[in-house]
Amino acid sequence: MVEDTQVSKAMTLMKNGLSLTKAAMKTSMDPRTLRKYVKLGRLPSQRERRHWRTREDPFDADHLAWAHALWKEEAPNVGRPARQPHGIPLGHWAWCAARGVLAKEMSVTQLPLLFTLQALLRERSVREAAHVLGVSPSVVSRRLSALRDTLGDPLLVRVGHEMQPTPRAVAISATLEANLAALSRLLRPPAEDAQQAPTRSFVIACADAFLSTLLPPAIAEITRDAPQATVEVVSIEGVSPTISAGLIGGTVDFYLGPPLGRSEGIIRRRLFDADFTCALAEDHPQLEAGLDLDAYCGLGHVLVNTRFPARSVVDEALVTIGRRRRVVCHTPYFLGAMVLVARSRLVATLPRQPAEQVAAGLGVRLVPPPLLLPAVPIFLQWHERMHEDADHAWFRARMPSGDPHPARVD
Repeated sequence: MVEDTQVSKAMTLMKNGLSLTKAAMKTSMDPRTLRKYVKLGRLPSQRERRHWRTREDPFDADHLAWAHALWKEEAPNVGRPARQPHGIPLGHWAWCAARGVLAKEMSVTQLPLLFTLQALLRERSVREAAHVLGVSPSVVSRRLSALRDTLGDPLLVRVGHEMQPTPRAVAISATLEANLAALSRLLRPPAEDAQQAPTRSFVIACADAFLSTLLPPAIAEITRDAPQATVEVVSIEGVSPTISAGLIGGTVDFYLGPPLGRSEGIIRRRLFDADFTCALAEDHPQLEAGLDLDAYCGLGHVLVNTRFPARSVVDEALVTIGRRRRVVCHTPYFLGAMVLVARSRLVATLPRQPAEQVAAGLGVRLVPPPLLLPAVPIFLQWHERMHEDADHAWFRARMPSGDPHPARVD
């Protein structure tokens, strides 16, 4: 404790030319303390004294009784407390207290007590419980004391060299284990959680051409591994207003098809590249003569009018060489186009992979197109908000893939 005489003597020495550090040494003071008093220009006895006081208890019996009566709508019959808890708006405090938020109810600070009780019931030793929790034995002892005060029960008592639980501790142990396990699962990353088979329905938008190509292997795995899961396939035309909007809004889980236009948050994974083939009836006379470019442009065409860009690919390729084709029939269905071709003298330019799967059964022959057509990449596409969803990831893992690394659309 610094006295007035020390500070006065040090200030006098400083006026006589001595430095602050030397003046503090000659008067047995810390230089920082002397600097403080020099800056204030006062002696220790002249400083203002702060009077500390303890805040009022906001949870005294009068206020708690009034708050609970307010919650039960009996406040008019109960006298309002004469004073308000310090620093807390009375209306907000009463609302919280009536629900037990600020009163002696569960709080975040009590969670360590529950984990400590769990460790004690398992280990039956303060030292071993401390080792499991990664704290000192004294911390476990203090928490056990707090638990005893809170629950009004000894919980564990020493019998010989071991601590044995009381009937109250045995009664709550099962509930404690179940609830702490549930809390642990909430904080566990999805990758660490044991993946259970989904029971939900997955909605997939795609053209029927890719339905026959991509989904059968995936459906076989899903029915085997998740018998309660279902798959709903919707046509591309049935998604309103757009496929991107369906993915963003959650009405569609996946889209199978060519890349969507630029849309924020769409993730895609390449499945395969679809090249083209020409489908004609098995008895079509042009098959004997060969399908050259002149014959191709002279025949009537069936156009599968979906969002698969067959028309643009074929027509753009013809435009580049100064030719045109004549489209006789438009249909949104791939299988419908194959049936029309089988029963007519028309030709259809279709993705080769699905066409090969159904051509023989329908009486259709497939021949290479007489012009160069670029392959179109086919993607599995979904929205980024579902990327970390466990069920979504489970389904994606069962889809065939030519590229295991998904990419976001720029």
